[in-house]
Amino acid sequence: MAIHLWIPRLVTNVNNATREYRITKGRLEVRDLNSDGTPYNGYKEWVLVTPEEIKYQFKIQSPIAQWLSRSLQSLQGRKVQRTESAAGEPTP
Repeated sequence: MAIHLWIPRLVTNVNNATREYRITKGRLEVRDLNSDGTPYNGYKEWVLVTPEEIKYQFKIQSPIAQWLSRSLQSLQGRKVQRTESAAGEPTP
């Protein structure tokens, strides 16, 4: 059986600053990118977005918050589908 890993990602460009967001291992992470999409020199590692930063994104109703909501809903749907197919019947 093939296992397919789906990691939601979002690339933003605000004031010529490009950032890539991803959800992995239940955490929201971010890194800066060059204009060609490669990791920005010196910022190649992913950085954890703090709960305070996430709350702020929701407070201002940013596109990042909208993407995060949709992605989490999609991840939850995938989890339910996987559980249903593994058990052969829907879970309560």
